[in-house]
Amino acid sequence: MDPDLQVARDRMDVDQGGAQFFSGASNITARDITVQNAGRDMINNIVVNPAPISGPEASIEEVTAWLKGANFRAIYRLSLETRMDDTGTWFIATFEFGEFVRQKGRVVWATGLPGSGKTILASISIEHLEVRFSGRSDVAILYAFLRYSEKPTFLQIIAGLLTQYIKMSSHAQKQSNF
Repeated sequence: MDPDLQVARDRMDVDQGGAQFFSGASNITARDITVQNAGRDMINNIVVNPAPISGPEASIEEVTAWLKGANFRAIYRLSLETRMDDTGTWFIATFEFGEFVRQKGRVVWATGLPGSGKTILASISIEHLEVRFSGRSDVAILYAFLRYSEKPTFLQIIAGLLTQYIKMSSHAQKQSNF
């Protein structure tokens, strides 16, 4: 027998009443398990879907604080507060922006020189989208502001987007705890 196969066989305790995984391990947790054993004319499917995990519950605020994501919402709000009335309304009236809104799975990525108005245009667009799609559970409006003066890590950016999703999710809002 192949030595590697013998080592694997020994670790699984196959000869001791069937395959046993994690023999001798402790504190193992699995949410959903699917095991399929096949041999000759017999196939066994074992599916385990335990009840929801119980234990200490965390509020949305505790989870989002733990994520430590970049606070893109603060940049968005500040931009809306500092803009002049009617600034950028031309942008949301363009055919291209309308196409962006009508089509699914679209991403807008804007680059340009500092101070050229990207943040203001993005904030106006976000505000328009949040109003237009208010109450729609099938639409997620997530955004990131990546400034040259700030250097968030990839993890902070993803955590910031996840924080936005958690806070806007109607499911998360209906449930005060996870």
